Amino acid sequence: RRWLHREIVTSRVWRQTSTPETRLASADPDNRLLARAQRRRLEWEAFRDSLLVAAGTLSTARRGGPGGDPLAKDAADRRSLYTRLDRQDVPGTLRIFDLANPDTAVHVRQRTVVPQQSLAVLNAELVVEAARGLADRSAREAGEGADDTRRLDRLWRGALSRDPGDDERVLTLAWLDRERAADEATPSPFDRWARLAQALLATAEFQFID
Repeated sequence: RRWLHREIVTSRVWRQTSTPETRLASADPDNRLLARAQRRRLEWEAFRDSLLVAAGTLSTARRGGPGGDPLAKDAADRRSLYTRLDRQDVPGTLRIFDLANPDTAVHVRQRTVVPQQSLAVLNAELVVEAARGLADRSAREAGEGADDTRRLDRLWRGALSRDPGDDERVLTLAWLDRERAADEATPSPFDRWARLAQALLATAEFQFID
């Protein structure tokens, strides 16, 4: 069936974006005829893997072996595919992000958008640690002595795979200047760069596929 998968993923329909084309908007306003891709949130496994990639901790070389806890720090280098799931004790974080019920056969997962998901991104240890990792990664890639602009660019590329826009850069640099004073007055292990990294990981651009 590899030939069928290849035909599907290389087709124009599969590779199109969710941005509506003007010439097709009136012909298929509800996208019933697949004039564009449906915008969708990353499934739990892909979201977790994306967090680890952004943090720079995911290793594609480590495969197989005993499954680990997907929320544990010692599993931060493993893809979600190789983690375990305890049917009797499914973590609440996984349920919030529409993990399939492990007790039944699930052919299509539910896709919900609820406030608990945003709260999890702000408070879950997995996301907080990924934000710290992304902030540290941006510092390493920018190099010692780099200014805020260069580090900002590395942070954006690590999280969103693009450079910040002009407006984004101006607003964020101004915010970093204000937060520098706050960090100096009240030092915190979760500094302004980690807070900014977490904000990027919480954006719809990071969590949704266009």
